[in-house]
Amino acid sequence: MKSSPYILIIGGNSDIVKALLPFYAKEKYNFLLTGRNIQALEKQAQILEKNYAVKTQVKYLDITEMDLHASFCHALATMPQGIICGCGYLGEVVDPTVTKEENIHAILSTNYIGPVRFIETFLAEKEQRQDKSFSFLLGISSVAGDRGKQSNYLYGSAKSGFSTYLSGLRQKLHKQNIFVLNAKPGYVISPMIAHKQNTIPSFLLATPYEVSSAIFQAHKRKQAVIYTPYYWKWISRLFSILPDFIFKRLTL
Repeated sequence: MKSSPYILIIGGNSDIVKALLPFYAKEKYNFLLTGRNIQALEKQAQILEKNYAVKTQVKYLDITEMDLHASFCHALATMPQGIICGCGYLGEVVDPTVTKEENIHAILSTNYIGPVRFIETFLAEKEQRQDKSFSFLLGISSVAGDRGKQSNYLYGSAKSGFSTYLSGLRQKLHKQNIFVLNAKPGYVISPMIAHKQNTIPSFLLATPYEVSSAIFQAHKRKQAVIYTPYYWKWISRLFSILPDFIFKRLTL
């Protein structure tokens, strides 16, 4: 991507990310879409180019292949104006050929270790180039990271780590006038929760569009942390203040 401001998209096939990009396309941002499914990314790129007259580029990136992060960042022709990191893996529906240890590794690598390693590698490349164009990082975490629950404690612990990382990074990059947003969605209607969607009360479900709209507006307001939908902020606070002798008896 050699001209015009562009956003580097990590996890470009995420339903939330796909719903989010049109908001930025209307602002005339171009995109470098990354992920593992190149065919799906190319289809998305064609839609963005046709509907919003923006430029897109597609490149393979598996966030868990951490040995390749440095070469990926070094190969960028120019630094992006922003990064949207939307990769995620719940790990509740697992291929029978995948071992428990492999699944744990995938959960931690996709939701925490991989994104953190990539962002740190990118920032090192930015510093080496003495680049001043990079101005924002949008990380999609989860309300699951606010307090561990038995149903998804591995996923939740990884998202908790990612949220903490974003908080510290926000403080560090503030001096460089770089904005860091931590988005914490609740249940989003998507393939990630399709296996249990029927067990979740409908009023707790949100569409990718609803979530992405709230995230975009939070970015425009320079809001550091956004719970989306908004009521998850209060649900999460309720869980956080429950004494452990009560909380551990709940089935969540």
